[in-house]
Amino acid sequence: MAKAAILLPRSEMQQMAAELIAHYPNRSPLCIEHTHTDAACQRAIRLQNDGCELILARGLQAALIQRTMTAAGLL
Repeated sequence: MAKAAILLPRSEMQQMAAELIAHYPNRSPLCIEHTHTDAACQRAIRLQNDGCELILARGLQAALIQRTMTAAGLL
């Protein structure tokens, strides 16, 4: 499992991030996923349960994940 994950709300953002990260091969394992905002919290919890140590998100997804993870005692 990836130690770090990037969750993005749109597929074109996922592609752009993957192209940028490809320039830094020593930064793997890294998971880059397109995740709908309504599923971001559940995905973040699953990633953490699978051993992911760092989850990067932006905007509304980041706010929802932070609120959910803190309330669940996971952050």
